[in-house]
Amino acid sequence: MPRLATDPGLYFEAHFFMCTNRRPDGHPRGSCAASGSEKLRDYAKARAKELGIKGIRVNGAACLDRCEFGPTLVIYPEGIWYQARTVADIDEILETHLRQGGRVERLMIAPDQKIPEKSLRPWPTRSSPSPPHRAAPEWPYCAPPARRRGLWPRL
Repeated sequence: MPRLATDPGLYFEAHFFMCTNRRPDGHPRGSCAASGSEKLRDYAKARAKELGIKGIRVNGAACLDRCEFGPTLVIYPEGIWYQARTVADIDEILETHLRQGGRVERLMIAPDQKIPEKSLRPWPTRSSPSPPHRAAPEWPYCAPPARRRGLWPRL
């Protein structure tokens, strides 16, 4: 929707919303928080300040409903969606999109983009084949902290 001439001025030139929604472990759709989005959001906030990018607001957001691509973020007013998995991805988005006004095409998520193949997702899905009885899920599944510390028996 275009802005009207009578609209008040913008308080921020851009909003950077990073999904920080957390679902229970093993949820078929996964969750951005389980993929590290909270740390990435905190990094983006601090890094934007370090870079001196003025007029933007980096916010966490509840579910943005693109969980299968997680961690996801959207930048408004353009409405450009990105999948950011690393701090290098965040740096590239901040520099290219917010400082230079460009786009990071390799990280963009199109509105009609299909759910990525299982091999690209960091979590199992409902359509994934069932593992053998009591077998541990394949990498990159992260075991519960108690199992990592050796407090639970191995399956």
